[in-house]
Amino acid sequence: MKSLRVALLGLGILFVTTPAWAGQLPGTDPRIIIGPGSGSLPIGSTFIFDSPTGSSPVTLPDGSPCIVNNIPEPDCVFQNSTSVTFSSLTFDINTVLPPGSELGCSVIIGGPFTNCSFGPDSDGYFFTFTGGPGVAPEGDFAVSVEGWNPNSNFGVGANGITPPTPTPESGTMVLFLTGGGALALALGRNTLRHRHTS
Repeated sequence: MKSLRVALLGLGILFVTTPAWAGQLPGTDPRIIIGPGSGSLPIGSTFIFDSPTGSSPVTLPDGSPCIVNNIPEPDCVFQNSTSVTFSSLTFDINTVLPPGSELGCSVIIGGPFTNCSFGPDSDGYFFTFTGGPGVAPEGDFAVSVEGWNPNSNFGVGANGITPPTPTPESGTMVLFLTGGGALALALGRNTLRHRHTS
């Protein structure tokens, strides 16, 4: 009976996690690209942008604008509105990805950065761009995100500043809440069983 409950719980969690990547095509590998750009939306040392389709800018197949504070930036080009050069940019993405997804990042020649790195963190993934001239005050840079889940949010921090925490997309939040609820329910039943047998 116990193994049946565990199997049903596993199936329930698998079923609930499906919406987290329902809009993503199998084999789509999420990545972030930074390059040069002009004509842009001013931002500070930290900001959050959303990608309604998971691929931005609109020039990509099935792409959408980057949205910052409800302001659409069709080309996803941003301007450093601070008085300090951005020598690095770190992106934080809270999301769940389809099994087998391979993350990637790249820089475009002539852009502000020459290196990128990425990896998992406690609630999703981080990407860091470094090297090169950086983004001077009033300088522009273009961001391209491809293959992420629809309605993904990207927190960005410059010069080692911790990026603001983006809001997880609905599928990730459902996974977190249902997983926590299932665990609490299982622990509660186990506690009750031990009380009755004591």
